[in-house]
Amino acid sequence: MAAAAACRGSTASGGTGCCQNAVMVKNTADAKTCTQICSQTIYSNCDGEVSVYERERKASKNGETVGYFYNYKCNAGTNGGSEASNADESVMGYSSYFSFCCCRK
Repeated sequence: MAAAAACRGSTASGGTGCCQNAVMVKNTADAKTCTQICSQTIYSNCDGEVSVYERERKASKNGETVGYFYNYKCNAGTNGGSEASNADESVMGYSSYFSFCCCRK
């Protein structure tokens, strides 16, 4: 969900096209760019890449940092970690960034 919000906020147009836009996981072990990943789906146009980091607890006051992010261009190299290549148990405890591709039809 955080990746979808990051994609929405990082695209110049806010996301356009005929249909809903999609967020695709980027498995950094595959060494593919988001341009390549998006083009292999029905959401073949890449709008960008985001890497997000969130903590696992509830915020308790205004101004508290709840996460971090980076925005990258579609042809950027390998950035962040991969949610896809981590075990289910380790995803919630992972203390690094996960990367995702922002794609549209």
